[in-house]
Amino acid sequence: IQSLFPASDLYAVGSSAGTGLLVRYLGEQGEDTPFKAAFAMCPGYNTEIGFKNVHPFYSKMMTKKLFKYFIYPYQNTWSQIASLERVLSATNLEEFEKEYFEMAGFEDYETYCKSINPIYVFENIKIPLMILNAEDDPVCSIKNLEPYKEPIQQMSNVAVVTTKKGSHCAFYEGWRSTSWAARLMADYFLIEHNK
Repeated sequence: IQSLFPASDLYAVGSSAGTGLLVRYLGEQGEDTPFKAAFAMCPGYNTEIGFKNVHPFYSKMMTKKLFKYFIYPYQNTWSQIASLERVLSATNLEEFEKEYFEMAGFEDYETYCKSINPIYVFENIKIPLMILNAEDDPVCSIKNLEPYKEPIQQMSNVAVVTTKKGSHCAFYEGWRSTSWAARLMADYFLIEHNK
């Protein structure tokens, strides 16, 4: 992208699980990133505790989807992994996450968490970041923000926007149920561009 549009600023967006990748990257890179600003929609904040707060219905359903799309089709590959049976016995996202580490290439859960959990590097984010959370999000619960609210408020480059309604990555409005979140992102990036 930079070679095609060398004069253009780059911005990054992550939603749901993608916010973990985005925030981890931003925290690891600090100022050494090509992005001018970023937007995280419906983050889980701390992966070690976030899965405990997923609504039980969604947690069970999403675990079944993980099996269907990522475990069952590749069972020949996973059969070499000692933790396969423990992963398959998971009934919710929290249990799945605690057993999945070996499939992700890690020797133990603690090493996995230290390597992927965005909360460990969050304070190292140096570029402007806007976070959008809904209080009624059944997947990435607003409860996940509570332990980090104060430290985040001390970061002048991070803004957290919370809404009463919005569910998980929806933020619909009007009769046509269109999402206003994309407009918020675009407006935010335009403001950052004009600084």
